[in-house]
Amino acid sequence: MARGEALTSGFIFFIWLLTGAFVFVNLDWESRVYSLTIFTFSFVLNTALKAHFRTERIIDDKSRIYYPGIQKYSFPSAHTQLAFTVSSIIESFYPPLWLYSITLAFATAASRYLLGRHTRKEILWGAVLGYVVGQLGVMIYGRI
Repeated sequence: MARGEALTSGFIFFIWLLTGAFVFVNLDWESRVYSLTIFTFSFVLNTALKAHFRTERIIDDKSRIYYPGIQKYSFPSAHTQLAFTVSSIIESFYPPLWLYSITLAFATAASRYLLGRHTRKEILWGAVLGYVVGQLGVMIYGRI
């Protein structure tokens, strides 16, 4: 991975970490559990879809990145799916942060494409699945 690519990925990841920590710390215990449950479900769904579709990842020979296990498959984009899941959770618990979180989710999606890790289709499906899982999870949480 080129130095610029690593910095871009690392910066976006760092911003997500700070955002997640801020939101997580300010939630009550029950909301934390549900948020983690929604996030975990999204991750498990993504892993199951990768195992089912087994879409080979497009890899630039210059990057020499090795993806272990199920991560060698690329459909749907896990980074994008999880970013949109978290964005949905943030939107529900902190509506004023909606624009910020959705912008960060789109930045994550764009970085996956610009870094050549995913196709547009993989990113689009990751975004749709992440947003839907997040919204459904929050709806279920609101009814419990």
